[in-house]
Amino acid sequence: MADVFISYAKQPRDLTATLAQALQTAGYSVWWDTDLLPYQSFRQEIDAQLNACGAVVIIWTPLSVNSQWVLAEADHAWRQSKLINTHTSDLPPHAIPKPFNQIHAVPVADKNAVSAAVRSLLASQQIWSQEPSSTRRGRVSRRTALFSAGCLGALALAGAVYELGTPARDNSAQTLVGHSGAVYSVAFSPFGYITGSVEIIVWGMAAVPVPVRMFDQRSSLITGLAVSPDGRSVLSTGVLLRHWDILTGQERRAFRGHSEIVSSVALAPDGRYAISGSADKTLKQWDIGTGKEVTTLNGHTREVKAVTFLPDGAQALSATDVVATSPDGGIALSGVGELKLWDLQTGRELHSFSSPKATSSSWTQSARQLTLWDVKRAQVIRTFALAIGEVTSVAFAPDGHNALIGDTNGNLTLWDVGAGKVTRMLYGHRKWVNAVGISPDGRTALSGSDDDTVKVWDLTLA
Repeated sequence: MADVFISYAKQPRDLTATLAQALQTAGYSVWWDTDLLPYQSFRQEIDAQLNACGAVVIIWTPLSVNSQWVLAEADHAWRQSKLINTHTSDLPPHAIPKPFNQIHAVPVADKNAVSAAVRSLLASQQIWSQEPSSTRRGRVSRRTALFSAGCLGALALAGAVYELGTPARDNSAQTLVGHSGAVYSVAFSPFGYITGSVEIIVWGMAAVPVPVRMFDQRSSLITGLAVSPDGRSVLSTGVLLRHWDILTGQERRAFRGHSEIVSSVALAPDGRYAISGSADKTLKQWDIGTGKEVTTLNGHTREVKAVTFLPDGAQALSATDVVATSPDGGIALSGVGELKLWDLQTGRELHSFSSPKATSSSWTQSARQLTLWDVKRAQVIRTFALAIGEVTSVAFAPDGHNALIGDTNGNLTLWDVGAGKVTRMLYGHRKWVNAVGISPDGRTALSGSDDDTVKVWDLTLA
């Protein structure tokens, strides 16, 4: 059976032949209806090829949008999450029939984009097929078919959709397009990158990451994600705290208890407990296995925007602004606002401390300041007045010496915490950076932005 199935209406036959030849030259086997043998049943052979292929390329034209054959083949591919949309020059993408127009499309004449989409789709299927057979439950849901040619074509077209200027340079390794809005959270899992907007996307670990799972949570923005120690599940914030199975895309449980939006979440090192912060100014500790609330922590006077467990799992640090702790839990880096250290076994507040006021009284200057804390002693080690935009996000590197900072200018700063100096600037986003994260090996960073994109950064470069 072929790698690629091409669906088309009869009119652009020469165009279809050219595309088939280009894909074959790229190393893929291609099936289209010229390959039917005289003795074969037309419908049975098409169904067999559709089921066996790895990618279905639909050529949308003014004729094919009304073809029952093309529509049926597109639906077949949509349901099996292997649809790649292309269109001719006389058919704008918005004229592609519903629901297939939810997937981006690229011009069929752009052979490189189509070939790249096929390559990424087949690679993502190969990577995902390596998950344990005991947990594999079929292909990706059709909602996640965003890994079409359009996802890749949009990388080149993305600059047209933002009102802010193009960055002076873009030194990111990759740009991931697929979210329907601003990206507010990022995380790492053995099964791929995980990012949150109004939906959660799991990006396959192919050479060009593509969406292989989508969890639809359109009731609210996902400002926080916490991945389980085994990488098989993730907690997300929103109207409710929700627990998702990464491999199946199914919701395991919703945790009810907060009276307002859940803003932040963290998982204990052993994965048994979670703690969430909310706009209701409280924190709640949860038993992941039973879904029951263990305790409620009161004391904050504003929304709890950040929370993290210390390595022993017995204490947690919460904040009304950004905060990150070093891997050993000894130091923390925070923005403006209030921090509290909690004993989770007793529910007792151990320390409450606030960032020193900036030398300037303006909010803008305060928001550009970071404070380095000795967590156990609740003492300031030093403050940093940063010559960047307002700080929106921060993450420690695994070495505990460096931190990554996101700001409102759309930039990221790699900061040597001990020396108090910038070691590298990362440019590329066109709007605010809302979230940053660093991989467990310290080699890769992720960032999510108001420009609706996720960027991947290679931290090994000088």
